[in-house]
Amino acid sequence: MSGMLASIERTLSALQGGGTIYGGDVFAVLRQSLYAVRAAQFGLVDGALDCSYACDPRMTFTDRLLRLTQRQHLEPCCVLPFDMKSSTDGQAGLQAYTTTQKQRNRAAFFVGICASDPTFIELYPNYCQDSAVLQRDAASTPDAKIKTVVNTTRTCRLPPSTYGWLDPCASPYRMLIYMLPRAVEAIIACVNSSSTALEGRRTLD
Repeated sequence: MSGMLASIERTLSALQGGGTIYGGDVFAVLRQSLYAVRAAQFGLVDGALDCSYACDPRMTFTDRLLRLTQRQHLEPCCVLPFDMKSSTDGQAGLQAYTTTQKQRNRAAFFVGICASDPTFIELYPNYCQDSAVLQRDAASTPDAKIKTVVNTTRTCRLPPSTYGWLDPCASPYRMLIYMLPRAVEAIIACVNSSSTALEGRRTLD
């Protein structure tokens, strides 16, 4: 019985923190972006943005990865790794996205999506990214697997239905899922111009 419970706990943990539930839906939308790359070979994260090259819209994710891999051996490339997080909690105020310290040190941003309404996504800039870690392999460091929280939540005073079952604390980072390619373009423009990009009413720094 204990083994079964442990297996269920691992499965729930993967669903809540691994971004596996709606990952396909998010990447289906990101397919419209000319800068999104998806590959299991990234290992630590789900995907990346290739800031230095706009892909042909007819290219598959496999072709994009191959092109990026080839270019990395020939010229400098600017790549922003990102990871997707999902939450199965339907109660506003409890929808937290978790990650590991190792991933937190490397990912440029996180895309969160909640099962209570998957038509919305949340884009969280990672202000805890540690560039010094990129210079060494931190896989064996004691804190590499420590769990941390991507977003901030708090107990809601009103019933969850009041907020449409979505966490009000995440509203500054929330957008309809179809707007994600536009947000990606704003991020790319920000990186390439070293300035501040605007996405709707929210500033992406």
